[in-house]
Amino acid sequence: MAVYSDAPSAVTAYSCYHCGNQFQYEPIRSMLFKDKDFCCNGCKSVYELLEEKGLCQYYQLNDHQGQSFAEMRADLRFGYLDEPAIANSLLSFQSNERAVVNFHLPQMHCSACIYLLEHFHKLVPGVLVSRVDFPRRQLRLDFDPRQLSVRTIVETLTAIGYEPQLNMAVNEKKASDKESRHMLYRIGIAGFCFGNLMLLGFPEYLADDGLNSPMIERAISILNVLLIIPVVTYVSKDYYVSAWAGLKQRTLNIDVPISLGILALFFQSLYETISAIGPGYYDSLGGLLFFLMLGKYLQRKTFDRLSFEHDYRSFFPLASLRLVDGKEESVNIAQLVPGDHVLVRNEEIIPADAVLVSDKTLMDYSFVTGESHPVEKFRGDILFAGGKVIGGAVEAEVLKPSSQSYLTQLWNDEAFKKAANQHYQNITDRISKVFTPLVLSLAIGGFIFWSFTSFSVAITVLVSVLIIACPCALALSAPFTYSTMMHRFGLQHLYLKNPDVIDRLTRIDTIVLDKTGTLTHTDLQTIDSTRLHMNEEEQEWVKTACRNSTHPLSKLLYQHLSGKGNAKVDLFDEIKGRGISAVINGHAVTIGSRSFVMEGLPQTGSPGLTTVYIAIDQVVRGYVSFTNAWRKGLEEAAAQLSANYRIVILSGDNDSEAPRLRQMFGAQTTMYFNQSPTDKLQRIQQLQSLGHRVLMVGDGLNDAGALKKAEVGMAVAEDSTQFSPASDAILEGARVPFLPALLQYAKSSKIILRNNLFMSLAYNVVGLSFALSGSLSPLVSAIMMPLSTITVVTLAVSQAHYRASKLDKQLVR
Repeated sequence: MAVYSDAPSAVTAYSCYHCGNQFQYEPIRSMLFKDKDFCCNGCKSVYELLEEKGLCQYYQLNDHQGQSFAEMRADLRFGYLDEPAIANSLLSFQSNERAVVNFHLPQMHCSACIYLLEHFHKLVPGVLVSRVDFPRRQLRLDFDPRQLSVRTIVETLTAIGYEPQLNMAVNEKKASDKESRHMLYRIGIAGFCFGNLMLLGFPEYLADDGLNSPMIERAISILNVLLIIPVVTYVSKDYYVSAWAGLKQRTLNIDVPISLGILALFFQSLYETISAIGPGYYDSLGGLLFFLMLGKYLQRKTFDRLSFEHDYRSFFPLASLRLVDGKEESVNIAQLVPGDHVLVRNEEIIPADAVLVSDKTLMDYSFVTGESHPVEKFRGDILFAGGKVIGGAVEAEVLKPSSQSYLTQLWNDEAFKKAANQHYQNITDRISKVFTPLVLSLAIGGFIFWSFTSFSVAITVLVSVLIIACPCALALSAPFTYSTMMHRFGLQHLYLKNPDVIDRLTRIDTIVLDKTGTLTHTDLQTIDSTRLHMNEEEQEWVKTACRNSTHPLSKLLYQHLSGKGNAKVDLFDEIKGRGISAVINGHAVTIGSRSFVMEGLPQTGSPGLTTVYIAIDQVVRGYVSFTNAWRKGLEEAAAQLSANYRIVILSGDNDSEAPRLRQMFGAQTTMYFNQSPTDKLQRIQQLQSLGHRVLMVGDGLNDAGALKKAEVGMAVAEDSTQFSPASDAILEGARVPFLPALLQYAKSSKIILRNNLFMSLAYNVVGLSFALSGSLSPLVSAIMMPLSTITVVTLAVSQAHYRASKLDKQLVR
């Protein structure tokens, strides 16, 4: 961008508009903003970026100006980041062309911060993507390590005023502890001032006709003012900051009326003191702030306690196959420690940062980066957590402890999110938009009405109305209801990605079901291999090929065949919905459907059985037949689902089981057989084009496209190693017959939210009625406001637990 300067030739001191640094050289100015002086092009670019979106309130709200870009390299504090081992320890992913790093930035505080950081790539060449997680104050950056180093990124962030806290776990705890301390300090100060204000008010209350000594009365008034100032300034600061931030964004949040109530009571009291017409309301104001802060603290502690068990990261049972003395055992990834060897099969996720022990593999890091470009890895290369193995199973050695929260955080990444209309949120937003203006109108109207009768009552009405009205209970009941239900779903082995899934489950009208592994229980299926003709060595080759696959039939055949399944894998490819093509010990092994193994192969096998053909070196060695074992309790579940939803069955197998399926689900059930993954995806799209809201229940790997396309995709897994990022929920296979009851529990969220809405509105109507009548003091209002929120939220959680207990009893029967 062109640089413009109209500075005088004489040496003049300038101050950079962005960073505040003083300098005496020729200033840099924008062509558009000639009245702003900048010390370098970097500072000018930051200002222009904010100005572009009208976010220059950053400079009014930001107490800490950024450092100068011109002086960025003079900062030697980050020299240790030049050490590769230290810099790499901060990365969550790294390849030759792309690396990912997450920073904790406590300085984030406004929309300008969010906009600036999300456009960080415009300021720094080499940054590919920047994403902000504002509630956690986190910034994720994808960058090109060939152009940029971690040190340069940290220095640049520091230069624009966002120095990262690199020891994030420690600093997050310190930040949380610091916030709690500040809140306790405010409660202590408010309590001290309130107590003393009450003591100073006793002479006035006890005297029949006021104090007889004007000197004592004046001294008490001055002490009252001195005691109330820290309460109105320091203790109340958060309310003012929040209200002002809302007004900056042209919104009226709940802190606006509270701030107005505090200031109205303060200035009225100050006016009475200065004009000597009354004692003021200092004790009431002190009590108001004391109980507001105390209620806020207790509310926070209550929410923390309620939220602690509801975070799905604490109970989502991700597992991995650990190798111990040549044997495989399934363990929770939290149990993995550095040095453990794990087996990761085709399409499975790397559970922790690890070193590849196998000769080579292909890795798909789309789960981490959002881009699907398989990367070839060789023995000794680092495999990052969240990568997906493409091809044969690999052995890897764990480098550092697994982070379950990291994998579940990736599950909620933008790349896997679905556009959803959050109806409960829309209701809350609509009420919240009219709530604050309505409260302000009622407060002003009540003040005007009572001012003709008693100015003292008018002030009481004004403040009481502003304080007692609170939509917080309504706003918080939905998140707490859904988080509680997520926890209870988890106890029933249904794991949801996020609370939005519950809202979408309440609105589905069509359920699409896969057959193999969903309606059937693969572990109970029987195998007939009498038509299979292979020697022991050939069985070893076939078993090795099956070991690399996660398909239910592959795992069943692997368990059935003799041998160890440890032959050398030269090539492995699994075609979803068709079969496996591999080269084992130099021999071509093909396993799958008749048409996949060999074109023109005549149809064999018994009707009603699932048949898998096997060929070695293009010679068909026979087939195995699987007898379907329907899940226990499926018939009753099928009848319940058919009575409430439209049922569509999509199967990759033949139609031999169609009569049995129609008997269970009813004649009206739509069925499609010999469906490839692409066919299933197209069927989902057809249903959606007709206006149906679809729940897809199927194999998390083979049906990934259909799961992602449906309004809700529910992957069925026999074990928790089958983690599918394309799904919205993961259901343990044995719980499939309980699907009707689980869906009914999800629908109960509507009743709970309606109850919460009624209770919240009833509280506000009753509270405002008393406040407008002049019979409610600001002190009582300050106690009632947080108490109402705690009560409504606690009742919401209790209702969710109560309905879950009924669900538990229903599932036990």
